[in-house]
Amino acid sequence: MIILYYSFFFSILFQLFQYSHSIPKLNIDVTKHALSTDEVLKSPHYKNKALHVELSTESGEELLEHWSTQGFSGLIAAIATRRLPLVEKYHQMTHQKCASEAETISEHARCLLELEKDAQDAIVL
Repeated sequence: MIILYYSFFFSILFQLFQYSHSIPKLNIDVTKHALSTDEVLKSPHYKNKALHVELSTESGEELLEHWSTQGFSGLIAAIATRRLPLVEKYHQMTHQKCASEAETISEHARCLLELEKDAQDAIVL
């Protein structure tokens, strides 16, 4: 029953994020652009013990999307970690390969659904 619930949940999650896109990974060395503690404290953007950064609406939406993608990816990874011991080593390796190649939420959800299917098959056998 629980497996069916999770399968239903992740099929809805997959449908929900089917049209999501991945945010490209940037190769930026942040240490070259970092500010020292003194520079931050003297900055006009630092007020009342907080750093205030102006963002455009578009940048804010991109940041929110990135955070939500990271959150859902973490949730899916946590569930997958709990399911991995239920399947054979071959299926574990297949899932890890799938998850490492996944770049969007829908791809991560697809990997988890395959893992759930393999776990369900292992329980039935």
